[in-house]
Amino acid sequence: MDDLRRQIAKNLDINPDRLRYAPLEDGVPGRLNTEGVHWQIWYREAWRELPWHHEGPLYVTRGMVQQWWGSPE
Repeated sequence: MDDLRRQIAKNLDINPDRLRYAPLEDGVPGRLNTEGVHWQIWYREAWRELPWHHEGPLYVTRGMVQQWWGSPE
């Protein structure tokens, strides 16, 4: 799992510490009404669900993160 986290971080050009695989806070469902553990990114001062990609988290781009959560300020 740690290798996958490092590869996702490399693809997004971020520090791996900004990614985690854990349940969403407060037990709320994901943006696509999914439950359980999710890949999350520390973005705009909060843990946010990593955008979903049908090929998997390795295919998530910075543009997708910005599209889901807005441009960083």
